[in-house]
Amino acid sequence: MNIYIAASYSRRLEMQGYAAELKALGHDVTSRWLSGSHDGLDDGTDSVEACARWAREDIEDICAANAMLCFTEPEGVKHGRMRGGRHIEFGIAIALNIAIRIDAARRPKRLIVVGPRENVFYCLSKLEVFETWAECMAALSTAVVNV
Repeated sequence: MNIYIAASYSRRLEMQGYAAELKALGHDVTSRWLSGSHDGLDDGTDSVEACARWAREDIEDICAANAMLCFTEPEGVKHGRMRGGRHIEFGIAIALNIAIRIDAARRPKRLIVVGPRENVFYCLSKLEVFETWAECMAALSTAVVNV
């Protein structure tokens, strides 16, 4: 399965570990942001052009995945500067699923949340919600690889 990981950028190193676990199960991770090429975002040193390029890459990576794995944050937890890009990424995956339902020949993306439901969109039906990474991994370890 091709999986896009969405999370706070400040949790990038943690997400790299999860990506390695997914790859060990035979999944592919499409999230280029995990490589660390967006580092300037945290200190505001990157140009609008660079940020726009990263946004386009993220959208391409979401489209290339057949599963969205979004890590949400518990209330009161701060991981660096909170910009909320993961919410936009998850919204794109929801919108793609709506478009796919119109085209019956295409398969919907799996929409997976790890953590609490941060807003109303994380309460939609058809989402898989897990409290912990271990619970999510148990479900993904039984998934068909490269669907």
